[in-house]
Amino acid sequence: MNKTQLFLALRRHRQLASKRSIDYKKNKAAKFFMWFMGCFMVVYFLFMAISLSSFVKGDPRLNGLDVFGFLVPFILTLDYLFRLMLQQTPAHIVKPYLLLNIRTRFLIDSFIYNSMLSPGNLIWFILVLPFTLMSILPVFHFWTSLALLVWIWIMILANSQFYLISRTLIYRSLLWVLLPVAFYALMFVPFFLGDFEILGLRLSNLWSAAGTQLYHGNPLPILLAIVLTAVLADIDKRVQYKAVYAEISADEKPQDEIEVGGKMDSLLQTISQRFSSGHLGGVFSPITLLYIRLEILSIKRNKNIRSSFLTSIFVVALMSVSIIFSDVYDGALSGNFWCLYDYVLMSLVLIHIMCPEGNYIDLLMVHKENMLKLLHAKYVFYVLLLFFPFLLMLPVVIAGKWPMSMVVADFLFTAGFQYFLLFNLAPYNDRTMQLNQKMANRTGVDTNARQLVATFLVFTAPTLLFIPLNLLFSETTSYFILSLIGIIFILSQRFWMRSVYKRLMARRYDNMAGFRSTR
Repeated sequence: MNKTQLFLALRRHRQLASKRSIDYKKNKAAKFFMWFMGCFMVVYFLFMAISLSSFVKGDPRLNGLDVFGFLVPFILTLDYLFRLMLQQTPAHIVKPYLLLNIRTRFLIDSFIYNSMLSPGNLIWFILVLPFTLMSILPVFHFWTSLALLVWIWIMILANSQFYLISRTLIYRSLLWVLLPVAFYALMFVPFFLGDFEILGLRLSNLWSAAGTQLYHGNPLPILLAIVLTAVLADIDKRVQYKAVYAEISADEKPQDEIEVGGKMDSLLQTISQRFSSGHLGGVFSPITLLYIRLEILSIKRNKNIRSSFLTSIFVVALMSVSIIFSDVYDGALSGNFWCLYDYVLMSLVLIHIMCPEGNYIDLLMVHKENMLKLLHAKYVFYVLLLFFPFLLMLPVVIAGKWPMSMVVADFLFTAGFQYFLLFNLAPYNDRTMQLNQKMANRTGVDTNARQLVATFLVFTAPTLLFIPLNLLFSETTSYFILSLIGIIFILSQRFWMRSVYKRLMARRYDNMAGFRSTR
């Protein structure tokens, strides 16, 4: 069997393995939801393409090449974010194939080439192809239009390789999160430099210059994109190869990750000691304090949960700084969305509620109502955790960007209604989350339809509720209503938590079987 036949066989095996999986039927609903969201995105992209084309035709000062170049950094940045949510790295899925009599380097190469051949790399053509046909083809003719499409496709392939590199490095150390932040920030620098010139080229025209060169028959932009893709692909192969063997050989935590988390460890240790001492005994019961301490120790000791926690703090802090120095988030609607986003992001691990406990679920089932006490402790802990984004957003309030009433209202709404949605996932999550092993032992993206729907509602329901409230009432009244909804769910927490507990216990045997089979 030659390499081409082996590559095709591996690709076919992956398709068949996904259908034979015990989760295949359960994931049908999730796939239906993803198809629905995909159709929605197609319609949205087509609407954007028509709107941009109408905008170009309506303004004689603009041309299609300039607008196309202006779109490129936005497309690449959004492409990275979409991949962050949906795409796995080769190191995630290569371990089962290491048992075969196939060279590891060939396995990694095949997965990288397979990711480059994925139809997902063509999704942005839903936006750029109609725009090209309507705004570029009638003015700049066929060959310029074709060259632009080839150029943006190669740039997306290069972006896919950069994603695989940076995502794998971030798994090894959170310090690497600065790499994509700096890379995509540099893409937007030319927009702020105005008439600044280097070698006779105004940097404000840097992206549109690629289209101009292609219009004049210069293939340099395409050649540079090909070279960039080849270089990134070669780097990606080396990074993935080292990542797989570092994961399999169970290397110790890198020194830079120890340094990043050192101060956080000290803080978590102090908080854990406070909860284990008797100072809070008058506020919480001993069993609640015990389970809260278990949550803190899980963040402190387990690599997966710890990384999610630190990443959330970093993103919330980055958002707070961006809001202070930008006017984009000053509106009531956008401000309310991003404020809620910061709160929910801090507790988004609740999408996988009970999944970490799948590692020791048998112990939790020993005593009566143990699960109810655990759920109550989780609720208390994650409500307390909301004070982190609250404190990080105080500088935004001090800067006069957001009113304090909005920050408090979103705090109460998240602690009430949003947590009500997330905790109702507990009876239906039955897949164990790996606590430390991140890449080689991961079997896939264990997401069911309820998780997707809950995530969608958590991010969209508050905005959909706030829009009519803001139209009917003043902002102050709208924030008061949001606060009232949150307080009602907070005060009724004992009642709906017991309902969650009853449904969880009714499914306990099915859930325990699912947890055991995915450890």
